[in-house]
Formats: sequence, C-alpha cells, structure tokens
Amino acid sequence: ISLLFFSLKERNKKFIYYSLAVYVIAMFSSERCVIFPPILFLWELCFGDIRKNWKKTIPFFALAFFWSIFFLIDQTKFRINSLQTQYYQKRIIANPLVQMPVSISSYFELLLWPEKLTLYHSEMNFGKLNFSIRALVTLIYFAGTIISFFKNKKIFFWLSFFFINLIPSLTPLGISW
Repeated sequence: ISLLFFSLKERNKKFIYYSLAVYVIAMFSSERCVIFPPILFLWELCFGDIRKNWKKTIPFFALAFFWSIFFLIDQTKFRINSLQTQYYQKRIIANPLVQMPVSISSYFELLLWPEKLTLYHSEMNFGKLNFSIRALVTLIYFAGTIISFFKNKKIFFWLSFFFINLIPSLTPLGISW
C-alpha cells in the first residue's frame, strides 16, 4: 500500500505522507519492512525521476536506518541465542557464494512447484550437479535482470523487486533461511 501511495505522489503531495504513515505501521508489524526504501529507489530509477525525487525517499531511508540499528542490536542477538539454546544449532556464517544460488533457485522452485513448501528447511544437501544447476539458474536470473535494465524497465523492476525482498533472508549469519 505504501508503494501504491508513493507511486501516486505526482497526483497529490499528500500521498507521500500517506505512504510514510503506512510504512511506519508496516514497520511495527514486521522488521522485514526495512527493505522498502531500496524498492522506492528502484521505483524512481525505473518509473520516476531519481534526480528530482530522491529527497522524497529520505524519510523512508532514515526510518529504515534507525529501525535496522534497533533490530540488529536487539533482535539479532535474541535470535542467535534462541537458535543456540532452544534448537541446539551452532553459530554459523554461511558462504554467500554457496548460499545465494541455493536460496534464489529454491525460491524459484517453490514458486513454480511448491511440493516441498515448509517453514523450516533442515536437511539441505546438494550434490555437485544439483548445485551447478542452481548456480546456472541464479546466473540466468541475474543476467536477465541486467539485460532487462536496458531493454524493459518494467521487467527489470519486478525481477529486482524479487531479489530486494529476499535480502533479509540472505544474511550469512544463519538466523533465517
């Protein structure tokens, strides 16, 4: 809803305030909303005028920055401790070059065929062929995103929107999947 209001800002300046209000409400419902300002930046890059409207995104970035600091200090420590004490998981740092192809291709797989849809993925073992296919799918996705930047801004926006929304779960800290 906040993105919708932000996209209507040219019709009436009040829509910026509506967008900001909805964003603040959303931040109280989920910490994953801190990823919204890069989506606004992407929106301006694809459909707006980034040089003219960048100042309108500053309140969103400021709120996200302060909310992120609170979340990183308070909630990340709590999540790591709860994983160690309640689920007996070791503290790990995942290799992003392994994690990203597996995660992105798995999300595509779940979108197309949600047979293994679950909240918790415990056994994640991939052979060399399986990982190679997943890496190839991820490279094709990134290549398609880059090519669409020059060919079609709408496709670029939605391909980038998919990735930007995954960023909170792509942390190498091992606190989310």
